[in-house]
Amino acid sequence: MLVLRSSSGLKSSTYANFGRSAWALMDENQQALTHVAFLLADLEVHEAWLEYFAYGGNQGLWVVDAYLNGLAPLPAHDCDVLALVLNERLSDLRLPHLASYSG
Repeated sequence: MLVLRSSSGLKSSTYANFGRSAWALMDENQQALTHVAFLLADLEVHEAWLEYFAYGGNQGLWVVDAYLNGLAPLPAHDCDVLALVLNERLSDLRLPHLASYSG
């Protein structure tokens, strides 16, 4: 995995299976907020992953688990799908949406 950090705090990364032209930007604040949302959502990783996959997420369970624990980045699309899943769960619990979206 190749990781570049700019002065604005954004990371660019790519995985071998994405190819060199498929770069994904990930904001560290987005990942941190998603982590907090995951903790408050009171879900197991596999439960969050099943919903994420049902909504069109493209990554495997282990990659999503690593992202939720701050260990690996995700492509922007997958970050947004995971944010949607967690925010819907927070709504069900009558909590505010915390997971942010890229862009």
